[in-house]
Amino acid sequence: MVSGRQSQRSYRLKGLNDLATDIHGTSIAHGWWPNSLTWREYTDREKADVYLSKLMLVAGEISEMVEELRVHSNPRHQYEGESVEFQGGHIRKPEGAPIEAADVIIRLLDFCAFTGINIEAAIAKKMGFNDFREHRHGNKLA
Repeated sequence: MVSGRQSQRSYRLKGLNDLATDIHGTSIAHGWWPNSLTWREYTDREKADVYLSKLMLVAGEISEMVEELRVHSNPRHQYEGESVEFQGGHIRKPEGAPIEAADVIIRLLDFCAFTGINIEAAIAKKMGFNDFREHRHGNKLA
């Protein structure tokens, strides 16, 4: 126990692991994981390639969010983009910083589900640790 502080808070998150599983199922159905190997069936080299490629997709979505903010400056701004053909009709693609934020989370949760990361437990553990960190981690600027 850290002196002068209360005991560590207990964080309990619900739903992220289930959401990750749902996202991963959709991702498989739409061809983002083209083969049927499970994580344990990949070689170490293949796993390293998956780490890099899938996490760079997360970075790409962050870049798209940054670009939305550069253009529109409002983090809540959403709009309809181009029309996309869908099942004989058309649907407008949602755009904006909130949509890109959703894409960041979708890509990351997809990765977590495939690799077996319990993201709820990891966030709860990190939040508990953060309760004991010093203010702004030594007065860092960002």
